[in-house]
Amino acid sequence: CHLENLSTRDGILQAKTEMFDHLQVDGTVILNGDDDKLSTKKEVNGKPVIFYGVGADSAFDIKKDIYATDIENHGLEGMCAKIHTPQGDFDAKIPIPGEHNVYNALAGTEVGLQLGLSIREIAQGIASVQTIAGRTNLLHVKGMTVIDDCYNANPVSMKASIDVLAHTSGRRIAVLGDMGELGAEEKELHRSIGKVVAASGIDALFCAGTLAEEYAREAKANPECEVHYKKTREEMTEELLAYVKEGDTVLVKASHFMEFPKVVEALTKE
Repeated sequence: CHLENLSTRDGILQAKTEMFDHLQVDGTVILNGDDDKLSTKKEVNGKPVIFYGVGADSAFDIKKDIYATDIENHGLEGMCAKIHTPQGDFDAKIPIPGEHNVYNALAGTEVGLQLGLSIREIAQGIASVQTIAGRTNLLHVKGMTVIDDCYNANPVSMKASIDVLAHTSGRRIAVLGDMGELGAEEKELHRSIGKVVAASGIDALFCAGTLAEEYAREAKANPECEVHYKKTREEMTEELLAYVKEGDTVLVKASHFMEFPKVVEALTKE
């Protein structure tokens, strides 16, 4: 995200790590060691960075202080993984769907350890985590499951959300809008999401927006995926409401400016 203003991923890295210049002397930096950019930040203020990731081995020249193995995807029920730490290993039950939440659990584990929590306390905290509106928030209404993930969107989070949808049951419907702040490559990045939709095996795509037409164009490569494109959110919502039925799982996601919470409101209105 933010490529429009920061030009490259290196530009994003530079902007995101400006906070290190204001870190307290005894502060600790905890980073995703599986990220090709973040893994280059091995030391801050003369203090080693703590890295986490999936699997003990690294594709980069770093050592992961904590890592996850034995990952199981249970669809909307969430994820399970074994988390390995210097203080001991534990089985984590993550009640939020999506493999990306294994990374969030790893980050939270390391923060907990830094603050003196026990392994037991950390495991309990992960098991009790809850989502908030717009962030993989599961709504059960009218016999449907609505995945409200429309707080914001970028190519990475969009792919993660489509993967969550692909692991659900019933008729799987993606409702997607434009992603903002992507700069010169915005059309190609939207096309890449259309390709993800086509490959995911989901049943239908509803999309709206200026750039969302790129989703539709690429998604049609899979003839088993029904594709519905409208220029406006209002037109798309009207068609969507006539389409959905009991048993459906519906993902709603777009950048904030698209105002897709109004789509969630329409789907869940009694």
